[in-house]
Amino acid sequence: MIQNPQFFIGVVEDINDDLKLNRVKVRIFGKHSESLQEMPTENLPWYTTVMPMTNPGIAGQGRTIGAQQGSWVFGLFIDGTDEQEALILGTVAGNSGLPPTTINTGFRDPNNINPPVAGSDTPVATVSDLQNKRVANRTIDIPIARKPALSALNEGEEPPEEESVSTPDPADYAKPVYPYNNAEVFKGGHAVEYDSTPGHERYSHMHRSGTATDITADGEKIEHITGDGFTVYKKNNTVYIVGNCNLTVDKDINVKCGGDYILDIDGTMHIKADGGIKTKVDNGNIETELIGERKMLMTGSDLLNIKQSLTLKVKDDYLIDVTGDLGLDVKGPETKLFFNSADTDITFKKLDTTVNGDHNDTVTGNKHISGNAGMKIASPKKLIINTPIQQVSGDVIAGDVSLMTHMHTQNNGKEDAGGGVDTSKSIGGTGPGP
Repeated sequence: MIQNPQFFIGVVEDINDDLKLNRVKVRIFGKHSESLQEMPTENLPWYTTVMPMTNPGIAGQGRTIGAQQGSWVFGLFIDGTDEQEALILGTVAGNSGLPPTTINTGFRDPNNINPPVAGSDTPVATVSDLQNKRVANRTIDIPIARKPALSALNEGEEPPEEESVSTPDPADYAKPVYPYNNAEVFKGGHAVEYDSTPGHERYSHMHRSGTATDITADGEKIEHITGDGFTVYKKNNTVYIVGNCNLTVDKDINVKCGGDYILDIDGTMHIKADGGIKTKVDNGNIETELIGERKMLMTGSDLLNIKQSLTLKVKDDYLIDVTGDLGLDVKGPETKLFFNSADTDITFKKLDTTVNGDHNDTVTGNKHISGNAGMKIASPKKLIINTPIQQVSGDVIAGDVSLMTHMHTQNNGKEDAGGGVDTSKSIGGTGPGP
């Protein structure tokens, strides 16, 4: 039991406790001399500080000391008039001036650091500095993505108006009023605020760099990170956004997925890429099921390089409208075109066909070849035309057209089935058969 407790006020001059027990050295008014020669700081005794009941103070749990060199404190001697053992009960705030220029006196911070500024020892002025940091952190006019307009494909389609968002204005959500704002500012410049100002209840954590988290009276959460951000989940993570989500990135986005990547979109998916789109599938297939139409407009070339077969199945009309040249280069042994419809109309403005090998043209019905100008068939070797009606000794007769294939004397075209005597000189050319 404490006998005749002696209360005192003093100034902390050393907090560097070798035992790390939250002890401090205090120069006590009325007991210790102001002169450093008479009582050097290193000769002051270590006094134990009393922590609040919310601080466990055992087994490495709780908080470390908050008092700084230069802090005014209130305490008592627990050994009465002997005044050797003391407990420091708390700090005493006031209006401090700048550190004295005389360095050979006590009752001050021996390092001449505290107080860094003159004025109130409560964090009222610091709260104002925090507000200035919030204002400086605010980001306005953040552009958000908008739907691309396919004006070249859909005539008259206009792009939507450009939109942007801004972080909330600190002047609207942070209006701390003393003494409703419970602020704690640390030596390094970090700060915590629990603001109970009516109508502007707020919670704030701010790092000295400006990185901060604010939760406003409306439940809005505002985070500002001045450096890099890292979030690591050792297990699953679920993000559920009831409203809209805007993601704006000034530089690159890299997404690495170790498993399946699933996009389930109830509405329309819009993609606008100014620099192009590249897709590579190393192992697997690409399968697309489209219930609707596909429209595509290309202002440049289209290259489709297929290492194996290509199958194109069309159940309705298939139209190819080519304004320029159309080339078909087939390097395989066979090229087959099947037209199984009742009528097939092919119209060319000009057609040049070159076949380096054999060309077989078989028609199961009638075939008509007509030319509005001249027609020329050139064959450096034998030309054979097989029809149900033919004569082989002289003229080759094909229906109502006979083609003269050689020159010899004729029996005026009579009795010339290969065994008659030719008496007349042959006449080259073509003419109707008999």
